[in-house]
Amino acid sequence: MTIKKTSKILLTVIVVVLLGIGVSTFFKVNGSIGSDKIQLRLAHGQAGDSEIGGTIAYLSDLVAEDESMNMEVSIYPSGVLVSETAMVELVQVGVLDMAKISANMMVMNLAVGTITPPVGNVLFVGCSLAKQRLENVMKSLVPFFVAIFISLMLVTYIPALSEWLPTTLGLM
Repeated sequence: MTIKKTSKILLTVIVVVLLGIGVSTFFKVNGSIGSDKIQLRLAHGQAGDSEIGGTIAYLSDLVAEDESMNMEVSIYPSGVLVSETAMVELVQVGVLDMAKISANMMVMNLAVGTITPPVGNVLFVGCSLAKQRLENVMKSLVPFFVAIFISLMLVTYIPALSEWLPTTLGLM
């Protein structure tokens, strides 16, 4: 038997097995939707009476009103499940289905990513425009990177630091 023929047979077997798994999963899911309610677990760190908390509660009410959806939304408000970092981890391991987190951590992480290697687009463009070697610029930026890293860790692990202004203004 040639290698080409063996590869075709192996590929056919793999495709048939994957197709079988897909069809089996499809029928299992369709069978469970008809009989059981789908439970959607959603967490957020906002106060229940805030605008965001109200919007999330409204989503739950809309889902509950529509019987054809066969779905139920459980809401865990105002940090019931600890911090935003913990909520993200709970989504990653499958305990929660969704988590509404503030954009503070994401924006700061993205900003750090634009100025630090290996991606560091802004750093590389700045070096190019200034006609400076990256090594020389990096030496002078190390103290700034340390300060940015410390502030990123503080904002990430002490959410009150990034949430005090929106809370003070009544936005949370």
